Amino acid sequence: MNHKEVIQTISERSSKSEAICETVIRSYEKYCERNLTQTSKKHMKAIVEYISNEELIDYLVCQAVMESYFDLLEEQIKKKLRSM
Repeated sequence: MNHKEVIQTISERSSKSEAICETVIRSYEKYCERNLTQTSKKHMKAIVEYISNEELIDYLVCQAVMESYFDLLEEQIKKKLRSM
């Protein structure tokens, strides 16, 4: 999947606009650059708090987008592993 497809899929799954999804994912990328060891789903609370504070987007909106992102990521990894 390319970037646009990822954003569209997350938007569909989270019921949030593509613009919001793009902003949240862009902010997540910034978060990852600063927190290299805390980028996985198990750090969801810290990730969502960071994005919500940085972008001034409601916490629950950020959480929905990030949950959709991590679910999609997990599906894509499993799909790749099955094809190996």
